[in-house]
Amino acid sequence: MLSLKYVALEAENFANATSDSIVLVVSLALGNAIGIGEVILYNKESLQQTIELLETKRNLIERYALIDPKRFWHFLHHLIPGSTLLIAALDSAGWDLFAQLRRLPLYKLLNIGNYTAPIASYTLFAKDLSVLFQEIKDNPYSVYNVVIDDIKDIDLLTDLPKATDASFRLTIKNTIEKRELIKHKDILAKLNIELIEYHFISGQITDIEHLSFHSNIPLYASENYNLEKQISNIATLYNGIVIKPTFCGGITPTLLILKEAKTTGLKIMLSAANETIISTAAILHLMPMADKITPSFYNPNNRIQSNIKVENSKIEIGSGFGLGLRCM
Repeated sequence: MLSLKYVALEAENFANATSDSIVLVVSLALGNAIGIGEVILYNKESLQQTIELLETKRNLIERYALIDPKRFWHFLHHLIPGSTLLIAALDSAGWDLFAQLRRLPLYKLLNIGNYTAPIASYTLFAKDLSVLFQEIKDNPYSVYNVVIDDIKDIDLLTDLPKATDASFRLTIKNTIEKRELIKHKDILAKLNIELIEYHFISGQITDIEHLSFHSNIPLYASENYNLEKQISNIATLYNGIVIKPTFCGGITPTLLILKEAKTTGLKIMLSAANETIISTAAILHLMPMADKITPSFYNPNNRIQSNIKVENSKIEIGSGFGLGLRCM
């Protein structure tokens, strides 16, 4: 019978984190096998509410016979409707546990192809230039994801090549309109930018001016793509898509989105939204269906052990069953 445990860990380096932000780690255990997942919570009130919700549903979850992780996701979808982040965490734990019980790494259980180590990257949040330079010096990577939420931050980008020969991926927050980006297309064209991640809003498909008409830099859609039926609309406007399993509701719906995205020819970048190694491990096992990855493992908590290593600028997952993680 499944048992549910949870451990609260402090979130680190999360873009929207506050001093109260934490990561709730949930686990599903059967015998010696323990599957884990995580959910980001932004305040203590949300933590308490989530724990109370888990406690009210605990017996039903413990009694569930895990014979198919996909069915488990549908069970959770009806058991705790609207709790997307929590469903995603439990879904991850379910897949992790199920693969361990089958004594297979998750990607082999999914039978989606052979694992090829993706290029590692490091995320920078636009701020004071001297701080960015020091962060690059302390964390030498071949690719940096730069998050900007103000059009003025683009000016900082022109100086980053002084600190590194690495390439950059831009994540543009919702506060910046496409027209503003187009005005800066000449600046962007001179930099070593391999892609721009920009949010997708289904209601503005016919209204927005598409950046790729004005730039050769590939444009990747993010947010608001939790329904695979939206993929065809995204493919008409973007070159690629950024998929975040945490915000899609977990590994199960992500598999459907990945399958649909590949049929349209979209390039796919998987992104870990949370702060521990747990979310990164999950997306690494989905890499046979993707092209790029944005990991989140800069300050892995010592209570989560993994066999994930960065070697020669690539992320290796090593051996192990399930996600290859262990709670200490």
